Amino acid sequence: MAIGAWEHLFPVSKDVHPEYIDWPNVGYDKLIALFLHEIFTALDAIQDALGYDITGAYADLNTRLEKLDDSAKGIGYYDRGDPAVYDKVKDDLIRDGAYHDWDLSAIVPEGAKSILIRGEIEGEGADWEVRFREKGNVNEINTDCMQPLMTYVERHRTVIVACDANRVIEYQIDDEAWTIINLAVRGWWIR
Repeated sequence: MAIGAWEHLFPVSKDVHPEYIDWPNVGYDKLIALFLHEIFTALDAIQDALGYDITGAYADLNTRLEKLDDSAKGIGYYDRGDPAVYDKVKDDLIRDGAYHDWDLSAIVPEGAKSILIRGEIEGEGADWEVRFREKGNVNEINTDCMQPLMTYVERHRTVIVACDANRVIEYQIDDEAWTIINLAVRGWWIR
């Protein structure tokens, strides 16, 4: 079967073929089209190797992609912009070594899957921790944390935390005499 056999599923014009792309000015849409071209070239090779037509299994892909076009506009990372103040400061946070909920639904829109948080921390202990995890997780493996690493030196960190459907995450802060804990949502991912 020829490479063009998949064109009825994903019409790919010649301007997305690698030899026609103006690489310094390539757009996201052309990269997607090129990627699809390569996938379907590989599918043609697989189909030829198998000796039978597998296009029927993909017959509705074009329809599904057309429907995806409108909904896919929301997919990706969203930068929050330029907040004027931190979302949480030391005195807003419970610092007892236990996990507590942080409801971010007033900042983060529905559909968010993960949240990017910026932190500034400082304290006497180099091994003190501010931990984050998805609400409902119980193990310590899939967490992200911030540590001062040096005594009384302000440290800036970012963490990515999965959130639940209500945009709630959990945080845990060691029960210590922190001098600075400032947290701000920088952005989020939607898919």
